[in-house]
Amino acid sequence: MTWARLARWISILFDSSVLSLIVFPAIGWQAAGWPGIAWAMLALRTLSGLPLAYVWLGLRRGWVSDWELSHREERPRFILVSFSSDLLALLLLGLAGAPRAVWLLALI
Repeated sequence: MTWARLARWISILFDSSVLSLIVFPAIGWQAAGWPGIAWAMLALRTLSGLPLAYVWLGLRRGWVSDWELSHREERPRFILVSFSSDLLALLLLGLAGAPRAVWLLALI
């Protein structure tokens, strides 16, 4: 394995969206057991799923060129989608009564 390939894999494995797959359920479990995990998965679907769906759909329809949004003009709309999904997650979790720890994790 070359150094560049190793660096790429380390970058992928320590990406915040990958780490959140471990951190969110762990915090949910600590906060409320199995219901906490369900809340954490709802948060993950909203926080990460919507922006990923936007990029996936953008790739299929030609809005974006690649997964990294290499062209600057592609980024503002993605940032708006990402910010909107953050607000939606906070509203859903807050109004529906999610454990406070899960809501706080979504906030950061």
